[in-house]
Amino acid sequence: MENENQNVKVEKVEEENKPNDTHSNSLMNCLRDKKVLALITVVIVVALGWFIYSTIANSDGASVAVVNGEEIGSKELDEAMDQMASVAATQGADLNDEAVLDLIKSQSLDALINTRLLVQGAGTSGIEVNEEEVNTDWQLLIDQYGGEENLLAEIESLGLKVPELRANIEEQILVDKYIRSQVDIEAVTVEASEIQDVYDELVGLGQELPPFEEVQEAIEAQVLNQKQQQLIQQFVEGLRAEATIETYL
Repeated sequence: MENENQNVKVEKVEEENKPNDTHSNSLMNCLRDKKVLALITVVIVVALGWFIYSTIANSDGASVAVVNGEEIGSKELDEAMDQMASVAATQGADLNDEAVLDLIKSQSLDALINTRLLVQGAGTSGIEVNEEEVNTDWQLLIDQYGGEENLLAEIESLGLKVPELRANIEEQILVDKYIRSQVDIEAVTVEASEIQDVYDELVGLGQELPPFEEVQEAIEAQVLNQKQQQLIQQFVEGLRAEATIETYL
């Protein structure tokens, strides 16, 4: 529990739905905030790989990996690294450090590989997604962007088209269903003592926190999320063990 606790950061719930300043991060975050990506994001930075895979999969560029016969191009990796570097910078990482850059590259490639494996597994699972499910999540995007006109402008700025994004949403729902069919995340629980332990450790590390009662739910949600992450990560590691993966870095 000690290592888990050190990774927990208390965040304001109302800030979770704020889009980032850049267009690509903005759209990715809106997708990520929905239930569709609530699980995918936790699998070794899979959300990072997801957005890149969804928008430029099978792109030009030298292959950096082949996953069960499907290539991952250098352009995908470059885009993934840019996204991860942006996140790392906000967390204080030194992007001039070669070791940090090497880690960003390896984790970005892992994200793309994991995403590809999930998409492949979902595609052969026999699970179906109906139009109503896609429409529901499409409406969530419209609401988060303050109207359909704003969303369409964002899509256009990214060089995407509505059918592409709707297909992306459908695939995300499919993968979410696939993960839920394979991993019993609903069985995960958090004990009151775990929440208190996290709070006490954060205080012990010198963090200035509000009273326990004010952050209890936020800590519980993050501990729950971490436990679910572990289960999903184990599932993805199983997919990797059974897959044929070649990397060329």
